[in-house]
Amino acid sequence: MRDTIVIGASAGGVEAVGRLVEQLPADVPAAVLVALHLPNASISFLAQIFSRCAKLRVSAPRVTEPLALHHLYVVSPDRHLVVHDSEVRSIRSARVNGHRPAIDVLFRSAAIERHDRVIGVILSGMLDDGVGGLLEIRKQGGVAVVQQPEDATFPMLPTNAIAGAGADHVVALSDMGQLLVKLVTEPGSGGGRSPQEKGGPGASGGGKAMPSRKTSPPQDWSSPAEASPEGGRPSVYSCPECHGVLAKTGPDDMPRFVCRVGHAYDPESLLAEDRTAAEQAMWAAIRSAEELLSLTRKLALRARAIGDKPGEEQLSYESSRAERQVRTLRAAVDHDQER
Repeated sequence: MRDTIVIGASAGGVEAVGRLVEQLPADVPAAVLVALHLPNASISFLAQIFSRCAKLRVSAPRVTEPLALHHLYVVSPDRHLVVHDSEVRSIRSARVNGHRPAIDVLFRSAAIERHDRVIGVILSGMLDDGVGGLLEIRKQGGVAVVQQPEDATFPMLPTNAIAGAGADHVVALSDMGQLLVKLVTEPGSGGGRSPQEKGGPGASGGGKAMPSRKTSPPQDWSSPAEASPEGGRPSVYSCPECHGVLAKTGPDDMPRFVCRVGHAYDPESLLAEDRTAAEQAMWAAIRSAEELLSLTRKLALRARAIGDKPGEEQLSYESSRAERQVRTLRAAVDHDQER
């Protein structure tokens, strides 16, 4: 049985996830885990929001909880949600695609732990966080379900998922709940580890738990072994966050970039982070040139006041050069804003 559903969304995701989990019956034989992009320093009300519409029990793990059927788990701010053995864990490891929590981390951990028991769901969002994880789910024998792009509030993420990872089912959100129920109840899968039955030891209540196998401690899911810098090829790019060398892993048509400490990026996310870094560098250059212009002007005036003609001429030259730099940099920024 497919008994683990992982759902990923970003922009427009709260509404989309709410509409989807509302369709799932209370006795759906699966554990459901949701990754949404959240601000880093915030108090999240996702559990309360989804509790109003979901028939499943809802929680936002702070550290570790047993992974139980008939249960909906949501991310906490500034922490990744991962699956390991028969547990769901909330961990604070390196950002992936510029996000913590990241969709990719949840999807990859579920794929590696559950194999063909997993159903990966991509909903409304921007860029490509989750695309690599959805591809990993399909490689492990799981099923990929993607919201129809034209049905999504923000179609970029579903479009990128279909193009980059492929999809076994592309459906409208209104039909997705029925499809998921069908997928978790039909035979044809069974590898990996199984969640506990609701009410099993460690869960709520007192029923019989499904067996689990203890494994080694969980790896850093942001940088799985096959995507480590040692296993990849050095790229010409640097990490936008820590500025280390990014190693290129995966096929050329679906590359992934990982630095030594574990920051990882899919192509669209790397492009977005580099755009932000380039803009920050441009404003830093303007600020530096403005400060240089101000200081050289003041020192030139002081040199004039004390009769230091050579000093005044040198400082005036440097002031003129700084003024040209400011004009050039500001013209470049203004031209970019007009596009």
